[in-house]
Amino acid sequence: MAVTIKDVARRSEMSIATVSKYLNGKPIRKKSAQKISAAIHELGYRPNLNARSLRNSSTLTIGILVENITNNFYNQIISQLSDLLAEKNYGCIICETKSDSTVLQERLKFLYDRNIDGLFVVMGYIPEAAVAVMNQYFPNIVVIDTFAKNLNGDFIFTDNMAAAYGAVEQLIAQKHRKIALITGNPKYFSAMERKKGYLRALEDYHIPLENSLIFQEEYDINGGYQACKNMLRFPTEKRPSAVLISSYFMTIGSIIAINEEGVRIPEDLSIICFDNYDLNKVFRPTLSCISQPSGEICRKAVDFMLERILSGVEYVRMERITAQFQLGRSVNEYHK
Repeated sequence: MAVTIKDVARRSEMSIATVSKYLNGKPIRKKSAQKISAAIHELGYRPNLNARSLRNSSTLTIGILVENITNNFYNQIISQLSDLLAEKNYGCIICETKSDSTVLQERLKFLYDRNIDGLFVVMGYIPEAAVAVMNQYFPNIVVIDTFAKNLNGDFIFTDNMAAAYGAVEQLIAQKHRKIALITGNPKYFSAMERKKGYLRALEDYHIPLENSLIFQEEYDINGGYQACKNMLRFPTEKRPSAVLISSYFMTIGSIIAINEEGVRIPEDLSIICFDNYDLNKVFRPTLSCISQPSGEICRKAVDFMLERILSGVEYVRMERITAQFQLGRSVNEYHK
């Protein structure tokens, strides 16, 4: 005979209503959740998802719209979102836009036709034309890594401005005054925020701004390579003594350029970067970097999504998550 929700309630010594809340992803006390989880495991209970979907007019499925699945940060986000949703008995459909506006519109229509309960948007930039479509198609939207004006949803991202400010502050503490910034296309929210943090740190510490030390290219290896090549074309006496590189792939491109030019890190150039992932396993010296807290971002994103689905939250919320600084050996005190 199939195990029922009543059996789970009896084994866990919880009410049927509490077990039902747990199965539907609603918040209950941690100790109660542990008892129910243990009972489900012991009894081998498997909920009838089709019946629940019909009863609740729900598909128990969340869409994840991602700009570029090869992006290391986005890859982490997708994996962690998927695991957290599974814990709440939700499945997910992952769609990649490849930064193509036509593909984006097609993916939105595809997800709409699947009658998903909510949509995670994991993108660095949302075209204005897509905002109206998202608002029309999906009542429950949570956006990760960017902000879009007029989009009816929640927004969660790293506190990029504070992270960049802190990185520049670290370089200033090591007596650097000629500090460059290599960052992405200004259409990207994170690029704008990181530039703001860089500028504010220079202003607060009374360091004159040199616009020629700000290099903005695409957020990829070639963009980092071109930006760093341009920076290293300066005469040696006019080169910056330190640089903040604001993306993982731009860091790889920059290191390629640095190696080609025979520049030594940190003797000739101090570096702080965003998100080195496995780079420090193969690169020496180890890089000082800003690590984005993907786990915390995903937990908050899932909480927001379930509150929208289960409690009918309709207002816009914004959450900035503090990044962590990981000290490496890529920064020297400036002596010249």
